[in-house]
Order: sequence, then structure tokens, then C-alpha cells
Amino acid sequence: MAIVNTHYGFCAKGGALNFTYTGEYNVREDGVVELLTSGTLVFLNPAVIDVFMVGGGGAGRSEPSAFGFDGYGGGGGGYTRTVKNMAVNANVQIPVSIGEGGSYATPSGSGTGGAGGATSFNDLSVDGGAAAPGYNGGRGGSGGGAGVNANSGYGTGGSDGGSGESGDTTTKAGGVGQGTTTREFGESTGKLYAGGGGGGRYMSGQSPVISAGGSGGGGSGAWINQDGTKKQAATSGVANTGGGGGGGAITYTGLSISIDGASGGSGIVCFRTAK
Repeated sequence: MAIVNTHYGFCAKGGALNFTYTGEYNVREDGVVELLTSGTLVFLNPAVIDVFMVGGGGAGRSEPSAFGFDGYGGGGGGYTRTVKNMAVNANVQIPVSIGEGGSYATPSGSGTGGAGGATSFNDLSVDGGAAAPGYNGGRGGSGGGAGVNANSGYGTGGSDGGSGESGDTTTKAGGVGQGTTTREFGESTGKLYAGGGGGGRYMSGQSPVISAGGSGGGGSGAWINQDGTKKQAATSGVANTGGGGGGGAITYTGLSISIDGASGGSGIVCFRTAK
């Protein structure tokens, strides 16, 4: 079972890695250590490690109250970075900063949420995903899906470094992904991170069609029907995956009814004994 420590901690995994960390972390059965919150890491013995980093996910788009019938883009997943065979000295403080997920914006504001925060490990860093700028998905590790005004298809968030799916017209583009895998340590069997958020959707039908977030923590887009009597909120990117937040949606029935886009998920730093 994984160890969870929300304060100061000491861990030994097979005698290979001994360290203290001032933030929250998990130690998995496969020997990978997941740093979940910002803190200071100190190795008690010299070591050679592999490091994997994910920035925070971007927020999905919300639309200020206005006349309209449409869905809006999902946020981009955080970018990822792997560094292998890194030598670390004993008793040296290593600052770690975990990027926060971008916060959603309410329709009464600008509509554009926040970008994901950068994640850093000592002097290494990786950027967070972009917030969705409008109908288009946000760029990132995996791109966000575009907004949709249709009863089926379109708008799924990207996964594994791919771009998000386009919307129902050629003017609604999915966010561009980083083009390389977002799996842990860049390995084909690694855990998947940084899914893009799904696009929001307006549709005339009565049964929901949801644009899913990308695998690796992307949140799903909102949905609203024509008269606003049926709707479903967007979901946030999953914490410590760097997933993008789902996009919002709007309809107009003499009065605008808007659903907010959702926030991105926080990033993560993982490390293990070098392989």
C-alpha cells in the first residue's frame, strides 16, 4: 500500500532511496515516489534518479452572459518533461514547486480562465497548459477539445501528447498537444498524465452528449439543451495529473443561461532510482 505523508517524512524503499520531504507525497509499490504538493526534498545519501514532471492543467472557457447558443473550449493539459540519470548529493536542499491548475472564470468576468502553473524540481521546470481562449481548445501537453454546437460527436480532449478534437465547424480547433508522449518517464508502459479538457456543448436534443476529457486526467465539457432546462456542469482536471478543465456552454431563452468552464488539475513530480 502507498504511504501518504502530509508533513515531514522519511522513506526508504529497498534501501535505495532515503530522503525527507516537507510536502505531501506517495511512495508506490513499484518504487516511484510521487511529490503531490510543493516542498523541500533532501536526500540522505547520494543517489542517481530519474525525474518526471507535469505542469498544472489549464482551465476551460466560460462565456460572459450574452446572446448565444454554443459550447467553448477545454483547457490544455500540463506539459511534461523527463530527465534520466540525474546525480543528487546528500544533505542538499532541493526546492520543489508543484504547478497549480488554472482557475475557471465566471461568466460575469472575462470568460477566460487561468493557465496552469509551472512545475519545478530544483533548476528544472516545465510549463502548465494554456486556458482555452474561446471556442478553440487550449494548447498543452495534450490539447483541449474545441467547443461544440451539435447533437453528436466532436470536442474530445487530447491524450498522450495529442491535440484535442476539433468542434463542429472548421473554425473551432482543438488545442495543439506537445507531440510526444505524456506517459511517466516517457515510457510506453508508464502511467498516463496531462489529458486535455473536453469542449463544452450546446445542443437542441434532450439527451446529453458529453465531450470527454482526454485520458490522463482531463475533465469533461459542460452540456446544455436549447431551453436550458437540462444541463450538466463541466468537470475539473484531476488533481496531480495536470489534466485540463472542461469547457463551458451557453444558451439563450430570453435570458442567457451559462455554465462555467472548469479548473485544471494540479501537476506532479515523480522520481525513482535510475533505470
